Amino acid sequence: MNFRRVIDTKIGFLTLGSDGESLTELSFGSNTVEPGKTPCPLLDTTENQVREYLDGRRRTFDLPLLFDGSEFERSVYNALLAIPYGEVMSYADVARAIGRPRACRAVGNAAGKNRIAVIIPCHRLVSSSGIGGFGRGFLGGIEIKRALLAIESSP
Repeated sequence: MNFRRVIDTKIGFLTLGSDGESLTELSFGSNTVEPGKTPCPLLDTTENQVREYLDGRRRTFDLPLLFDGSEFERSVYNALLAIPYGEVMSYADVARAIGRPRACRAVGNAAGKNRIAVIIPCHRLVSSSGIGGFGRGFLGGIEIKRALLAIESSP
């Protein structure tokens, strides 16, 4: 069974999704008009942890994740999960970390397909010349990316 919930946060609407055992989605925006509460303990926990993170009271997440994609995309997601809170890595750094040093654009494309934003911290991925980069871009938009990085740079 699949569960979905839309929550209103200080960075806008977020859509949460779960199969009941793992988190399968945290995306920006909503295709529904009003936020809603779907009964699901994992979505309750996710909502609480996300709100704590956005308030600067949480640095790590303790949630079971189920992310799909190719073997390459999953390797990128695992590399993103290894970027510490408050730090950033370039596309080239991640490409080297996964053993594919020439795959900078592919890293950007994989990050652009991330269905579990914030938790899999693609906002911590930047180009070597600044905040922008390759691929489909940060799905939440540059302002949300800046807001998330600002949360992580606060004491």
